[in-house]
Amino acid sequence: MLLECCRRDCGSAMAMKNGNLPGLSPLWLISLALVLGTMIVVVIPVSIATGDKIKSSDWIGFAGSIAAGAMTLFAATLAWFAVQRQIKSQEDAEERAARRSAEQRIIEMTEAKYAATIVLTQTVHAAAAAMNVTSQFIEASKEPETVGIQPYGGRRKTSDVKPKLDAVMSQLKATMSHFAVTEAWKDLGVEDKGNYLVVTSTLHTVLNIYENPPPTLSFRGVIANQQHALTQFSIYIRAFDAELADIYERDSKI
Repeated sequence: MLLECCRRDCGSAMAMKNGNLPGLSPLWLISLALVLGTMIVVVIPVSIATGDKIKSSDWIGFAGSIAAGAMTLFAATLAWFAVQRQIKSQEDAEERAARRSAEQRIIEMTEAKYAATIVLTQTVHAAAAAMNVTSQFIEASKEPETVGIQPYGGRRKTSDVKPKLDAVMSQLKATMSHFAVTEAWKDLGVEDKGNYLVVTSTLHTVLNIYENPPPTLSFRGVIANQQHALTQFSIYIRAFDAELADIYERDSKI
């Protein structure tokens, strides 16, 4: 009887392969599984039995072992899926935490940029005044010194501009010495931090050269150097903040 079932199943499989029984694939697979299951549970215990009288406990024990193994495999499968769900849940939680951390960092950098912009505002005004007076000094140095009162609208002598230059440089130094200017860069993003440090280091260089001029340069040469540095400063401040750059360019005009 078992051989007949096998023949029928094989015939069904060949018919399915030849396309004669479309749509019956699930049926013959289920039949094959039933036949194989019957052979495992019933025939194998009989085939391995000795010549003694076959006891029902022989195949019942074997069937029980098969069932226990199947249940163990099923439990392991359920456990695997549970572990996978737990891993996926952990990964999702870590991803959400990383996203929240990134969003929080962006907020912090935005607030730090706003604070740094406010801190630099007075410094930018002072730098613009320094640029303005430096340009006045260069323009005055192009004209010969005159004696007496100059006509209205005439050139100003360098000796008249020098006190103003000292005053604006002192003002710039005072704003640069404020503790907020030296601390505001620490919480900025990488790009803003670099631009901020270029801005402040440029102004520190301007002040240092003005207070300690190189012996090989004349005073006019020093001021010309300052004017060039303060012209470049417009580019540096725009890289950090466009509004501050607009303020600088507006206030630095003669």
